[in-house]
Amino acid sequence: VATTLATGVSENLDRYLLPSLVVMAILIAVTVPLWRKSREGNRRAGLVMLLAGLILPAALVYLGALPFELFYSVRLAPRYFFPLAVCFYTLLGLGLAAQAEQRRSLAAALTSLVVVSAILGLASVQGGNIRRDLYDSLVVALQAQQQPGDAVVLHNDKDWPIFAAQYRGSWTGVPNAWQVDAASAADLLEPIWDAADGVWLVTTPEAAQTDPQAQIRHWLEQRALATRAWDYGDNALAFYARTTQRSDLLDQTGPNFVLPAQAVSMPPSADPLEAAWLPLHRYAIGDTVHLSLFWRAPPEGDLQVLLRGPAERDFFVEPARLSDSGGQQQVDLHMTPDLPPGRYQIAVQPAGGEVFEIGSFALIAPRTEASAPVEDITHSLDLRLGPSIRLVGYDLAQNTVAAGDSLALTLYWQTDEPLTARYKVFTHLLGEVFNADTGNFIWGQVDSEPANGKTPTTTWTPDEIIADRYTIPVAAGAPAGPYTLEVGLYGLVNGQRLPVFAANGQPVGDTINLGTVTVQPANPD
Repeated sequence: VATTLATGVSENLDRYLLPSLVVMAILIAVTVPLWRKSREGNRRAGLVMLLAGLILPAALVYLGALPFELFYSVRLAPRYFFPLAVCFYTLLGLGLAAQAEQRRSLAAALTSLVVVSAILGLASVQGGNIRRDLYDSLVVALQAQQQPGDAVVLHNDKDWPIFAAQYRGSWTGVPNAWQVDAASAADLLEPIWDAADGVWLVTTPEAAQTDPQAQIRHWLEQRALATRAWDYGDNALAFYARTTQRSDLLDQTGPNFVLPAQAVSMPPSADPLEAAWLPLHRYAIGDTVHLSLFWRAPPEGDLQVLLRGPAERDFFVEPARLSDSGGQQQVDLHMTPDLPPGRYQIAVQPAGGEVFEIGSFALIAPRTEASAPVEDITHSLDLRLGPSIRLVGYDLAQNTVAAGDSLALTLYWQTDEPLTARYKVFTHLLGEVFNADTGNFIWGQVDSEPANGKTPTTTWTPDEIIADRYTIPVAAGAPAGPYTLEVGLYGLVNGQRLPVFAANGQPVGDTINLGTVTVQPANPD
């Protein structure tokens, strides 16, 4: 809480511990005298309200994050404390103003420390960070083809406010607190399915954690007469038609669809292309630009999308599968790491036609972890995951760890070619004894995109070695004995593991065994 309020940073909290402690110490130092001086009832009542506004919401957020089964619970995240900043800075400002009446120099120095702490946090948040296309393109595709009898399911609803901010229609969420099995999937979906002509499924990365067997998706696939699917990197969209009448309308624009306000209308000479929509004006290298094209009728022949800027690239797109009345076509343009940053212009050229300008966007180099020299790798490996990703080695700080402590692991990755899909790394510490708390044999686990999300696979440059560090917590109740440390990769949204191949090309499963770790009894306090 202190770091979030003092610096505005909701991640990498340890890095900002010192300025956070300084600001909190200043808050206490100026609030205590202010309290003592506020003898009038109204003034003290105001301080009480500010303190209550700071303490009570924090307590409620914490209680709401506890795993009570009686009500919806969310994972406690630092961002939930940002609204408390109003009371926090009001108290801080009143205290500093009171100090300035008697000790101007001291108040100025304390104010400078507070401002410097805030600037440190601001530089961290703003430097290299840009808005992501989380649901913008997905919602436009959904709304473009949604018919009145369709239902929408969000799987899962951990970050439902972000989805609800983009999609204003009704939807049903798969609770983040669930561990989905076949029975719970059927209980949730049966009434929705029976009442709808078809179901739209919005899948988020968290679905792979709460529904690792994809029970929700399999239930719908087994019953659908026809399906469609779209990939958005962070999220996925799929449609499942229940009735014959609805399957006949699969590629038809919904009757209530309205073009996005920022869509660029095409001139009459572009017919049958009606409009084009570029979701954002800034992208990071490694992102995918989901360009939407809106047609009055199906296009004839291939379409060419032209990218012009510090580098040039042409994308050839096959004709869209649309109804006779046209519809929306999504063109995915992968901003691979070989594209230099800068401003790019986008244009489209229908088969044999003119070139039509759509707009421009800035391509920004994201902040990534530095590459690692080969000589730093302690244990060398030569294993391939999927078509082009390689695990070239790892470092393990120790082979012995006490229950309740952590295990430091560094993985070294490489790719043979630019990647257009994002993957998560899983690290498992597997014991010989069943873990009743997790329902499996895992006693230590961290799942994350490489470098704690700072270096997604789509940002990897071919032949560059990526150092990917993990601190794996070992359960306090882990029995003493030998454990197996295994790692691997799986799709960010679909959860499917990449197959692993040995140096000779032979498949060796979908996990990599890094050896044995000995867990000792927990250290006595």
